[in-house]
Amino acid sequence: VVQSVLPSQTGTTQTLYPFTAYPQTPLLLIGTSQLTADDTESLEQFVLSGAKTFIATTPYEVDINGAWNTSAQNDKVARLLSAWGISFKKTLTADISNFRLTLTSDEDSSGKQSADTRTEAVNYPLWPVIRPQTNALNGMTTFWPCAIDLPEQPSDLQTALVPLLVTSDASWQLKPTEGRFETNPFIVQKVSEKNDEKGPFTIAVRLTGKCSGFYTTQTCDHADLIVMGDQYALSTM
Repeated sequence: VVQSVLPSQTGTTQTLYPFTAYPQTPLLLIGTSQLTADDTESLEQFVLSGAKTFIATTPYEVDINGAWNTSAQNDKVARLLSAWGISFKKTLTADISNFRLTLTSDEDSSGKQSADTRTEAVNYPLWPVIRPQTNALNGMTTFWPCAIDLPEQPSDLQTALVPLLVTSDASWQLKPTEGRFETNPFIVQKVSEKNDEKGPFTIAVRLTGKCSGFYTTQTCDHADLIVMGDQYALSTM
C-alpha cells in the first residue's frame, strides 16, 4: 500500500491506496515475508500490468538483531517468482571475496572464558563483496545472499532472463546442517570444500518480455522485473 498523510482541521488524516493504483510508479519491495496471499496476488497484477518492479528478497530470514540465526520462511512471493523461472537455491552464498568484520570476544583462542576482552578481525564469507561489474561499478557488499537458479533457456523465447549481479569464481554454496545454517563469524566455514557447488552465482536478475500469471490467467507482453536475492543489502549504507 501507499500511505498518504494529509492535514485537516482536526489534525491529520491517513489514507491507504493499493500500489496497483499507481502503475506508472516503479515499485521497490524490500523483504516479502509479511506479504499475504492477497498482497502477492496484487503484486502479480502489478508486474503483469507492465509496471517496473524491483524485489529484494530471499526464502530465508536472518535474526539481524540477535545471533544471526537463519530460518526458512514460507514465502508466497518466492513461489510466484519460481513460476516465472526465478528460483532461489536452498543454500546461502559464501565467497572468499568478503567483508572483514572487527569483533570483540571475552573468550581466549581456545574458546575458554577470559578476564580480558580481545579484538579480532575475521573474514566473513557470508557477506560477499562482489567485484566491480556492469551493474555495480564500485562493487557491492551483500549480506547472506541467496543465489538464483535460472533455466538454461526460458520456456518462451519472448521472455528474457538476464543476470545482473554475480559473485566471484571463488564463491560457493553453504548447505544447512540439520536444517540450520552456521552463521557464527568465528566458526563459519571460511573456504569451499571439495563437494561444495562452486561459483560464480547469479544474485540479481532481470525479467523482461512475456510473462503469465500464477494466481490468475492474466498475461503481459512487456513485463519489467528485477529480483535481487538479498533484502538486507538495501537496508544499509
